[in-house]
Amino acid sequence: MTHRARAGARLRYEREESTIIFLRDAGRLRPGLSHKTARDIFWMLTGGDVYRMLACERGWSPQKYQDWLADTLVRSLLTPP
Repeated sequence: MTHRARAGARLRYEREESTIIFLRDAGRLRPGLSHKTARDIFWMLTGGDVYRMLACERGWSPQKYQDWLADTLVRSLLTPP
């Protein structure tokens, strides 16, 4: 990974902090899921590599990817309904 790519990934990680803080403060994070782990999961799943692998390399439509990502984020991060 180039220095520029690492800097971009670090910036995205920092910018996503507010989303995890919001979910934590609203009591929406899954029980037992630490703030740091939630932040890491959110960052990893929303990265361009996951989209590239599924949409570009495996042929998923953008809509299929979006639906999968939304479902995966909800199941991974949020308290069950």
